[in-house]
Amino acid sequence: MGTALPGKFKRVGNKIISKYGDRLEPDFNKVKTFMNEIGLYPNELTKRMRNMIAGYIVRKLKKRQSTK
Repeated sequence: MGTALPGKFKRVGNKIISKYGDRLEPDFNKVKTFMNEIGLYPNELTKRMRNMIAGYIVRKLKKRQSTK
C-alpha cells in the first residue's frame, strides 16, 4: 500500500501537467529538472515537496501512457 498524497501536491502536479504536459516525460529526474527550469524550486518548494510532486507527475504520465 502506498501513502496518501496531500491535496496541495496533487493540485500543483495537475496544474503542471495541464500547463506543460506536452513537454513532460515519465522520467523522474527529467521532471525534477523541468520543475527547476520553470522556477518552482527552490523558491516555493522544499526538496521533499518537489520530489513528491515530481513522483506524482511521473505516476500520472505513466498511467496516461498505459491507457493509450
